[in-house]
Amino acid sequence: MIRNLLIAAILVGTSPIAAQNAKNDSVIDHRGADAGMNAAEAEAQRSLPHFFAAPSKPRADETTFLLRPNLTPMGDAEFIWANNIVIGGDTITGMLANAPIADGFAKDKRVTIDRALIIDWGYFEGSTMLGNHTTRVMLKSMPPEQAAEVNASLGW
Repeated sequence: MIRNLLIAAILVGTSPIAAQNAKNDSVIDHRGADAGMNAAEAEAQRSLPHFFAAPSKPRADETTFLLRPNLTPMGDAEFIWANNIVIGGDTITGMLANAPIADGFAKDKRVTIDRALIIDWGYFEGSTMLGNHTTRVMLKSMPPEQAAEVNASLGW
């Protein structure tokens, strides 16, 4: 239960473009993404086949599958983690893990995810979160106490 609460707080607080901060509901804006964030997104895209192999036949220690798509490709980008991922043929769906800013979306709403709009992925293998490339970059800009909490909760 504690792990799930920590994961929820992390998911809410680490969206690269816009998200709501778990402590104060403010928006985190990373529109001026640096080379590190761009590289993290490129690595996540490159390694998506690794992610997609896992939920199709997960081992007992592989849990909490997450994707981070752009919800609003025609407007200002808004990247939000989606959990409860379901892959059926060419269709990918997930439930939004936090409340988006964009109209027409809500926390826990199931959305269709366009593979081309995914900028990150993650899942637990035992107690270690794999992927989460953008979160790793964002740790550098977090207060040290928050970064330490994220690292500990993700098994890094």
